Amino acid sequence: MAVSVPTAGELKNRLQFFTRVDAPTDDGDAEQTDTLLWQCWGKCEPIGSAYWGNVQTEEKATHRFWVRQVEGYTDPFTLAHGVLLMMRSHSFRITRVTDLNGDRKWTLIEAMELGLDAPENVAPTYYV
Repeated sequence: MAVSVPTAGELKNRLQFFTRVDAPTDDGDAEQTDTLLWQCWGKCEPIGSAYWGNVQTEEKATHRFWVRQVEGYTDPFTLAHGVLLMMRSHSFRITRVTDLNGDRKWTLIEAMELGLDAPENVAPTYYV
């Protein structure tokens, strides 16, 4: 079954692809270093997953992304190894990358949402 190709008006999400390296610090914590690899416009579509309350219970893709294929940036080997995706301060771990319909024009990315990208050592702000 063929997957629909996005139209120009659907490429409205700014996507950032980056690598993250955790390095130890002197006080026993870890410091995150993000390296931006590439940014582009893409289409995002939630595909769902099982939730219990606010916690995801399954290890599977929660979102599907479409981006134009660019040699060296969106091929399956480049994106599948240690690359994270960020959209509007939400981080995603890429689980599957494929050539959309085999025509080498679009790349289809399935990813699992990791949540808001916030520092681990900062307490959340609660409003009453």
